Amino acid sequence: MVVYLSMIDDDDDIYKFENLYTRYKQLMFYIANQILGDEHLSEDAVHISFIKIAKNINKINNIDSRDTKSFITVLTKRTSIDIYRKNKKENIVSFEEHYLDNNLEIAYDLSDDSDTFIVEAISKLPEIYKEVFILKYRHDLSNKEISKILKISKDNVEKRVQRGKKKLQNILIDMEAC
Repeated sequence: MVVYLSMIDDDDDIYKFENLYTRYKQLMFYIANQILGDEHLSEDAVHISFIKIAKNINKINNIDSRDTKSFITVLTKRTSIDIYRKNKKENIVSFEEHYLDNNLEIAYDLSDDSDTFIVEAISKLPEIYKEVFILKYRHDLSNKEISKILKISKDNVEKRVQRGKKKLQNILIDMEAC
């Protein structure tokens, strides 16, 4: 708690923060743990949330108000979701399963070293498609997130994915023929 209090200058704000900490720390941990399912990550989420609260303590007027509880709840949820996204384990789904689920038919037989086969095929894609594929399927980002990163429209992301799938399908067919 000393870390948080060192961030606050005003004695009234220190008192306010101490009361907030005592009142809401269990609720915050519960919320974080519901999202993260891991005690250590939940503690990290609560810690980061309290740092954010300490930085904005002057914006909180009444500790017992519904607005304050809502603010703390939303802040903890968002912080937990951010941590979840950063620490989300990559689901290892084979490339062909993903595309077959999305109605892309790939006409070739996969050998035992299919992962290297597919990685090689993706590496042959033009850079603009490869970039979108890596963000979308390796890092599991949404089209909206990709559009922000690449500074292109969401529609443009969707088009690149669509065109990239077609190019990849042709590359895979050509590689199978060799």
